[in-house]
Amino acid sequence: MSKHTGLRKNIRAALLAAFPSKESFEEFEHDDRNISAVAVPHILQYAYVNGLIQRKKREDLLNFFTRRQHKDTAIPSEDLDLTFDKVMEDVLHLYGKSMNSLLTLLNKDADALGMPHVQGSMLARLKQQFSDKTVKKRIALRLLAFWITKHYPQLGWNYERLRSLPHSVLPAIQQKQEQEGVVVSFTVQGRGAIIETESIQWMKAELENCLKDLHAQKLRDYHAARRNIASIGVASVTLKLPKKTGPSGEPKLYTHAIRDSLALAHQMAARWLLSEYSNTRKVLLVVIFAGQYSEANIFLPVLQDFHLTTEPHVLLTSFAYQCARVADMKVKFNSPPQRVELGRELITNVWMLDYFWSHPYFDFIPVLLKEEMLPTHSQSYRQFREELRFPGKYPQESYQAIRAIRKVPQNTLLLMEIVKVLMARQMFHEANAILADIFITHPQHLLARVSRLYIYVHLAMEQKDFSSSELMFERALAEGAYLTGYCTDETEVWCMYGLVYFERALKYWAILRKSQGKENRKVNRGKIFEFLELAEEKFSKGMLVSPMTKDNRAIFLLLYNSCLQELLEHNEEFLSQLDFLNFEDPHNVYTNVILRYLSLIGWVRENFSQSPDADSMTRLSEKTYREIVKLIVSELGTKMFQHAVLLRSYIPNNQYSYCCLLWDFAPKLTIGLGKYILTTLQEARDNALALTNEHINIFALAPQFPVNPEKFAHFMEYVMERVNALIPAYEWQKDDEEFFDDETQATISRVKLGLLYHSMES
Repeated sequence: MSKHTGLRKNIRAALLAAFPSKESFEEFEHDDRNISAVAVPHILQYAYVNGLIQRKKREDLLNFFTRRQHKDTAIPSEDLDLTFDKVMEDVLHLYGKSMNSLLTLLNKDADALGMPHVQGSMLARLKQQFSDKTVKKRIALRLLAFWITKHYPQLGWNYERLRSLPHSVLPAIQQKQEQEGVVVSFTVQGRGAIIETESIQWMKAELENCLKDLHAQKLRDYHAARRNIASIGVASVTLKLPKKTGPSGEPKLYTHAIRDSLALAHQMAARWLLSEYSNTRKVLLVVIFAGQYSEANIFLPVLQDFHLTTEPHVLLTSFAYQCARVADMKVKFNSPPQRVELGRELITNVWMLDYFWSHPYFDFIPVLLKEEMLPTHSQSYRQFREELRFPGKYPQESYQAIRAIRKVPQNTLLLMEIVKVLMARQMFHEANAILADIFITHPQHLLARVSRLYIYVHLAMEQKDFSSSELMFERALAEGAYLTGYCTDETEVWCMYGLVYFERALKYWAILRKSQGKENRKVNRGKIFEFLELAEEKFSKGMLVSPMTKDNRAIFLLLYNSCLQELLEHNEEFLSQLDFLNFEDPHNVYTNVILRYLSLIGWVRENFSQSPDADSMTRLSEKTYREIVKLIVSELGTKMFQHAVLLRSYIPNNQYSYCCLLWDFAPKLTIGLGKYILTTLQEARDNALALTNEHINIFALAPQFPVNPEKFAHFMEYVMERVNALIPAYEWQKDDEEFFDDETQATISRVKLGLLYHSMES
């Protein structure tokens, strides 16, 4: 089946979402004859070209709507408090880009269907006071239903459901939302140096560039953010980022704003160090405030003059710090906080940032990806390696990154950003050499230590010689033991320590499979289970020390580690079976693991915490099925894979991992979720290929990668073919809300995408 099959299924569902029934289409025809006279021929052409009808005839189109009309157009009872504003917020939340970007795509669909364009002002009015009383509003709703279903069929929105949203004025609490959020302040401080006008102009221009780059990935509304930039005094610029709709003072509603503010702080701090205006007597100070915008005027004038002696010169107010912790932002703070007098007997705590956990949670610094900064091909790599190893031999540096290192040799932020690019280009030994420079002055730098651990694990996995591989694993374990000896409260440290054991278990498993299960003193079944148990212990500690005790990366790793243990226990033949593609889960291990875990942490009421059996699924109601899928999507998938990671070389594999999570652990899949998995796999493929020209490889949650983008894209195509081959064509004709048939579901549940994942290294 073609890799475009999933997209065609979405197109069929999208057209049915715009016109849920024959009557709905006829209503559209009569609504405005001038509009429908243009649109209907386009719709016929669109349906014909996409294989939805056999002839470009109106009667064929009506038959299409009659045969496949949506059966349920009511809003589910649990969603009765939804408003159009909340629906759009959820859609933008998934889309991850701005409203203007969405409008561009929406109007491309409008052109394809021969309908009038939707204006931003129209959507703003619908959000402010929802109504379907005019023709243009109804057309806008049809186009929205079409676009949402084409891209996110699992949401289940169609035209009739959108129309049935409450017709009311936006509550006052939502209208006042813009008065509360995050304010980020950027100030050039001169410490005995004159602040030139050019450096201030650079700061303002670079902030806009950062907004554009962040918008291309995750920032929800670039244009709104750009309008919220303001100059304060001579040497400062501020940016407002509103919180999500909801009660005042709720830290959870600041998640997006605080994430975007820290992403901007990271980019600006590093870009400043690489600019011509940076030197030891001029620094860029970033202050992040959260709360009522009116109160920012009390904090910022004082904090903009705050003298930080250590980089990266970023500080957060007390509530901003709380929001960052609740959002589980991957940054490290100096403790304890510092008390600051604001005047009029007001005293507050401010938290100074120690470092960003830049790998994998913050994106590359764009300029570092250029050839003049760091090598992009083998010939330039040799030149770079020589200059790095023998500095006296090359008094004039060929690479600006080396020049920048010598300009600020103890700046760990800059050094770690260079290390990140080198690792993405598989220059691991050169990255290790720069890490050694960090350890001279910062021997306990967590991110540097974890990066070295990562390097050793990768080198261990790629070694063909067993003794060499073991040596690398032992070095990685030594790093892990050293790290946890002085740092016991950092989730990332425990996760990476656990991954050493997990990867070692995979390495031993691969050796056993290649020898057809022949064990020896060093490589045997007992060692594999020992490593998996040690990995579980470390992942569990990682979850325990996270702020909310439910760190999503630790959960993901725990789930797959537990599944691998139980799979090998139940299926002895897996230890000697060479081909990953033949691995199946006939004992419902994955389902039992997720049910046991969700029950243990209280996300489902059924008690599976002791010993779920193979019939666990039969005891679940349809409502519980849907609740579990919703939890996997929202609590595990969305938070982990769509909002936490900004590093572009991690995003493609994160999307694939998200699909693995949905496919492998959902007790039952709906048609809409199946379509969504295919669409996301296609996006992962496209995002991987977009990295080709930047000469960076794809990283993964587990470090048996990186892999080049073309190989990863080819693997995504193969996975899409596998998914399509498992699902009969008739299933795709059903409504998105329906489950796959029991027979199809049984086939799906035996084949796990997470096992295909490991076949990439074979």
